[in-house]
Amino acid sequence: MYSAVQATLHAMIAHLNADRWAELVKTYDYPFVLNVRGRMMVLHSPDDAMEAWQIFRGSMTAKGHMSSTVRLTALELPRAGRFRAWAELTHTDAAGEISGQSKIIYYFRDHGDHHRLEMQSVIAPVLPRFQALAQSIRKASSGAAAGHH
Repeated sequence: MYSAVQATLHAMIAHLNADRWAELVKTYDYPFVLNVRGRMMVLHSPDDAMEAWQIFRGSMTAKGHMSSTVRLTALELPRAGRFRAWAELTHTDAAGEISGQSKIIYYFRDHGDHHRLEMQSVIAPVLPRFQALAQSIRKASSGAAAGHH
């Protein structure tokens, strides 16, 4: 199971690095919850998630973080079809130098032949002003959700 989860995380980060939003959001169960230090954003659809990640990615590149790698640090045994995975992301700039790190807890649901992400909790964000970014994403996603009536 460890290697399958690690492969999933590596694929997700590869999609994020390559701006392949449609592929990235296929790995989620909806509604998908993004928790950044206790502030939760509920993304109700793949469109909401793509918009949120585009905003996030734009902010990351504006700060000089051009790509990320992920390292799975711990994996919980599944209970009732759910499990958590702890990971560290290392972010690099255009020159390939480390520009920051993040610690994330991923909450997965096991679907038998595959697993999907239900929630992502950023416990140590790379950006000092990530709280403001989280608010911007939440506003954008709630505005998008309001337009989906």
